[in-house]
Amino acid sequence: MDRGFPIAGREGPLRLTLASHPGQALTLEGDFCCPFPPPVFVCCCSGVRLGDEHRAMQVVYNPFRGQLLRPEACNQRIHNSWENFVPNNEVNSFHCGCFDCDHHESWTLYSDGTIHSKYHPELVLGARDKDGKLILVRQEDRRRQLVFKEVLAMEKIPGRINVRG
Repeated sequence: MDRGFPIAGREGPLRLTLASHPGQALTLEGDFCCPFPPPVFVCCCSGVRLGDEHRAMQVVYNPFRGQLLRPEACNQRIHNSWENFVPNNEVNSFHCGCFDCDHHESWTLYSDGTIHSKYHPELVLGARDKDGKLILVRQEDRRRQLVFKEVLAMEKIPGRINVRG
């Protein structure tokens, strides 16, 4: 089966609806912000899990940095918790102060509709069985990996420049 290849993607909004789970999408579990003293100022986070596609979260993709941003929510990013690059590690929406954490907030869109960790491409976004929470899974884990409709659609746009590698 084709594992896909990295695609350039496009900068802009991306609804996180799923081809792999019809009628479902990534949804939020509530946003929380907590003030901190300078230089942090504030930390904000939200859990992410499978839910109804009518409540799909929307992110803004930055292809240069690979970030999936939520500008309406303190610029939170899809974030690999605790920089732990192992299968089953939770992935959430997070941003703390003025600090970027590119290593665990950078993602690559693939032609097969999956979203891979930029620095650990063997890991893709997936869903935990027991509660549908967003986690990292191995790219071979077809049962739990998530395939995103809008990422698949990007591959089919004529004139799109794809990056094979």
